[in-house]
Amino acid sequence: MGGVYEFLPRDRFLKVRPLLWSSAWQLAKLRTRSNGGRLSHRDRGKILNLRGDLVGAFGELLVYFYACENGVGDVIQYMKKTLFNPGGGGKLSSAGDAPGLDVKGFDFSPRKDFVAVNAEKHQKLKGEIRHYFFVFSPPLSEEVYTSSLIPWEEVSNWAEFSLGSYSDPSLNLDVKSFCRRYTPDLDTDRLRRSKFPAELIKGTLERGKTLLSDHLNSVKKFLKNEPE
Repeated sequence: MGGVYEFLPRDRFLKVRPLLWSSAWQLAKLRTRSNGGRLSHRDRGKILNLRGDLVGAFGELLVYFYACENGVGDVIQYMKKTLFNPGGGGKLSSAGDAPGLDVKGFDFSPRKDFVAVNAEKHQKLKGEIRHYFFVFSPPLSEEVYTSSLIPWEEVSNWAEFSLGSYSDPSLNLDVKSFCRRYTPDLDTDRLRRSKFPAELIKGTLERGKTLLSDHLNSVKKFLKNEPE
């Protein structure tokens, strides 16, 4: 990973801190609430909506904090403006020059047979990003795994269809093919075994709220009176 992506972790398997999950939980709750008016065919129910928002927020925060540690100013400023949209998801922000990377989370739920990218959003990102970067993170996992960089053009060649009755059309690659191409040394059992106790995460939620507020002005007023 060179050039603009030099700040990304070089190791595929990464140990993470509980505080990262605490911060992701706080961000996920805000995202789920802001998306409360989502179209009925996109609504998977409270638990699945929150699970999806949690895994997505975690992957993006992982990349954000790596950018912070390495002082990558353009990525930091871009992500500060795009990590939370009070008006809900589905809107592309005109935050300036995009860093050319879209971060995707994947939780390895047993019910999922495909890795999917929303087809409409993918087309809107044409010319804005050059690669996708996947973070594989079952909820509350102590270890996560990151994919190689996947060119936008390659994802365009994935099969397009809708997954389930609630989904918009997506570009899909079955999990086995995805792993063979982009994550050949991924050990899914290892990821699923490594899990923080829920009580440990619960005990750091207030610190997660503080950390998120310190970094993202867009969440401060929403988190101020947010119950745990």
